[in-house]
Amino acid sequence: GSADSDTSPTDAWQLAVTCDDSAESVYAASIASVDATVPLGTVMACHKDALLAAETIAEAAVEQGVVTTTAIQPYRIAYVTERSAGVRGLGTARVLVPEPLPEAPVHGVVVTHGTAGLFDDCAPSKQLDLAEPFVPGMALPFAGNDMVVVAPDYAGLGNEGTQGYGDSLDTTHSALDALRATQGLFSAGTLTDS
Repeated sequence: GSADSDTSPTDAWQLAVTCDDSAESVYAASIASVDATVPLGTVMACHKDALLAAETIAEAAVEQGVVTTTAIQPYRIAYVTERSAGVRGLGTARVLVPEPLPEAPVHGVVVTHGTAGLFDDCAPSKQLDLAEPFVPGMALPFAGNDMVVVAPDYAGLGNEGTQGYGDSLDTTHSALDALRATQGLFSAGTLTDS
């Protein structure tokens, strides 16, 4: 749904969760402390990173043949997901939000990565090198043009547990639950339903 005509376009963009966790605590969050009834896609930790200026985004994007129009506000989140064995776990992701905020609702886009390594420091959300075409570069055409992007690390990469990269069911859960988490990050009506 869209906002009422008396409502500012940015009213829909109110954060539905607190994003004052440290970056380290996003990766240290533990499923053991999460109630078993918490729905999949629930954000358990959120950190707001520094704004990436529109000029910085445009410069990185033009090297990839893409034109962008906005700055990007990055967040890092930990969210509840399901692992392939039916066991609950936590995944981490980077959420990229256009700035200035466009009129809601906007599309949410999931950008998934290929092989990124097995060590926790290889988690793409821990990196934000815009010259790297791997994840940030794939996200620029969308986040730099009024869409919200979530780039999941996949559960166990960068946080507790074992990465399930070779397990398509495990990584699919991570990607779908990352989008659910992104939808829950903002007030209802911010992202489209499709």
